[in-house]
Amino acid sequence: MNCFLVIFLMKQLLAKALICKCASSATCLYKYNPVNKSTVKLDEGNDYAQFKLLNNNNVIFKSKPSKVYAGLLLYDETDKIVTLSTKTIPDSEANCCSIDPFSSPEVGSNISVFDQGINNVMTISRYRNSKIRKTYINAGIEIKTFLKSESGNLYFQNGHKGLYQVLPSIKKVIETPDYVAPNWDSNEYCGGGMSVCGINYMLIDDIVVYTNLDISSGKRALDLKAKRLTDNKTISLVKPDSNCLNNCFTRNNYDYVYGGRAEDAGNSEHEYTRWNLVDKTLYIEVIDLINNSEKTLVFDFNSIDFSKDNVFEILNKSSVLEKKGIKEISGLQTTSINSPNPTANITHEDNNTLSVQIGFNNIMDYFDVESKITIIDNSTQQAFGFMPVWINKTLHLVADQDNGTVLDNQTNPFLTGTTYKVTLLGSAKDSDGNTLGSDIVKYFTP
Repeated sequence: MNCFLVIFLMKQLLAKALICKCASSATCLYKYNPVNKSTVKLDEGNDYAQFKLLNNNNVIFKSKPSKVYAGLLLYDETDKIVTLSTKTIPDSEANCCSIDPFSSPEVGSNISVFDQGINNVMTISRYRNSKIRKTYINAGIEIKTFLKSESGNLYFQNGHKGLYQVLPSIKKVIETPDYVAPNWDSNEYCGGGMSVCGINYMLIDDIVVYTNLDISSGKRALDLKAKRLTDNKTISLVKPDSNCLNNCFTRNNYDYVYGGRAEDAGNSEHEYTRWNLVDKTLYIEVIDLINNSEKTLVFDFNSIDFSKDNVFEILNKSSVLEKKGIKEISGLQTTSINSPNPTANITHEDNNTLSVQIGFNNIMDYFDVESKITIIDNSTQQAFGFMPVWINKTLHLVADQDNGTVLDNQTNPFLTGTTYKVTLLGSAKDSDGNTLGSDIVKYFTP
């Protein structure tokens, strides 16, 4: 039996999922309990990947039994497998391309699951008490990969179009360079496809790191960008000079897992085949275009200086670091210990019909907080539904008049010009049982 292992912490135990070839040559999914050393067969006949653990100890994973069909599945605490979403791909697309309809499912801090949806309408799914709820957001373009920031925002990337914020509201954050956007396949610098000049993104706290090309010297030299989302300050972590005689590198094959190296096949999304993030230190493998040698560039995001370019170190074969402009900064490490006095702040972006936000200073008791929130249409005094979406310490209340109970792929935004009243009761608790103490109320008009 040929198997590979997926390990995750479930119900405070180190649980293991085994994905194996069955006697029938199909792929099977097993659960191994390390306490009683028992193995139970859960499912058969699918290709399983991208296992993710939710905060309520449910596990989501992808199933792709054929080239034209895929499902996003959930394994719950009762050992039941539930289908959250399914997609069918046209035969023409499946035959011509390597298409993954669930290339990047993502999870929120609680039990929300984000997936690309259909017709450019992303889906937010929740599974609780054996019921599935779904809310839809019309992104307007195809979503490739989701990213979450430390401050609680949600983003998605599209290699052709750029990087977009989707929560709290939809807006473009990073524009795709001119050499990529038009005539992707026939472009002089992009004729080789994504491996040559596709834009890849990684989010480290609230800093977006993304690939770019400097083509001024006639070479496809790497101009690695970093954008700080808190103030939109952008620098080049690596930038060649005009003749490509200094700091002149190119990407070492694919940076991202789209295809990647053959030996990396099967990696889940967010695994950069030649990008490795350890704590807040990023290691990127490149090729030096001056002498055609392989090098590893090192970026310490605890000490990046946003006042200049070329902020990196080179890790050589003897493991000695060559200083390249790192600003030495020391400071206290942040922890997730709650304050004894939880606080909350309700905010709403002007003209935003998609959502309203509540920011907390503590990790909260998710379900208790959600039960203490109401949104009222101030003109009719009728309740307006919402889907709660937690990302770190931020709770997004995504507008949905039917509270996610109608699974119709339709959006239900707040109405422009209508005033709404959001109330969070002071009895809402954090994860330690401390209460806010007093009600918080906000009126907003999209």
